[in-house]
Amino acid sequence: YNPLPKMPSIGAAKQALLLAQIMHTAAYSALNVARPLRPVQLPSLRPRQLHAIDATATRSSHKVVLRAAAEAGDDVDDAPAPTGLRAKLKKAASFKKGDLAKYGVSAFFAYGFVSNVNSCLLLSFTWATFRRANPALSPLADAAVLANPLTWLPLKKKFLAYYMGYYLSIGSILRPFRFAIALGLAPTFEKTYVKISDRLKVPRAVSIFIVTILTNVVFTVGLLLFAVNLFCAALRVAPVPL
Repeated sequence: YNPLPKMPSIGAAKQALLLAQIMHTAAYSALNVARPLRPVQLPSLRPRQLHAIDATATRSSHKVVLRAAAEAGDDVDDAPAPTGLRAKLKKAASFKKGDLAKYGVSAFFAYGFVSNVNSCLLLSFTWATFRRANPALSPLADAAVLANPLTWLPLKKKFLAYYMGYYLSIGSILRPFRFAIALGLAPTFEKTYVKISDRLKVPRAVSIFIVTILTNVVFTVGLLLFAVNLFCAALRVAPVPL
C-alpha cells in the first residue's frame, strides 16, 4: 500500500515524514490487536460486606413494594362508594345502638319506637302460633284474669321459648330494616319535638318525654292488643281458651 501517489504534490521531506507517521500508526495498531487483554481484578468482598449489600437491596425492594401499595390504596380510596339498596342494607347491618348517637337524640328515640313496634308484632305473631299449636293453653299465667292486666305475668315458659326462637331468627333478619326505618323517622321525630315545644311553650326535654309516652306506651299497648286479635283471627284461633 502506497498512499503517496494519491497525495497532492508536496516536498520530498514532507512526504517522507508523512510516510513515517503512517507506518508508526499502523505498527502500533497491529501491536494492540495482537496483545491479549489483561483480566480485570475485582476486589474480593468479605461476608459482612456481602450481608450489608443484601440488606440494602432488601430495604430498597421493601420501599418499592410499600410505595406501590400506598399508591394502590390511594386509588381505592378515590373510588366512589357503592350505592343502591344492597349497599344501604349492608351499611345498616353494620350499625350498632351506640352508632345512633352520631345522628342525635331523635334517631335514638326513633329506634326505640321502631324496636317496640317490632317486638309487638313479633309477640303477637308468636301468640297466635302458640295458640294454634296449643289450643288448650294460654300464654298468660295460670291465675291470670283477663280484666286485670297486672295478673297476666309471668308468661308461660313454653310460650317464652316460642318467642325467643322467633326473635333470634326473624328478629335478626329484620335488624337492618329497623335501623334503616329509624334513621328515616328521625327527622319526623325532630319536627314533632320542635312543634310541641313551640305550641306548649315547654323545654325540649318535656316535649321528648311527651312523645315517648305517646309512642312507646299508649301506641305500643294499643298496637299489641290489636295485633294479637288480628293474627289470631288470621289463624282462626281464639286469643285465649274459651
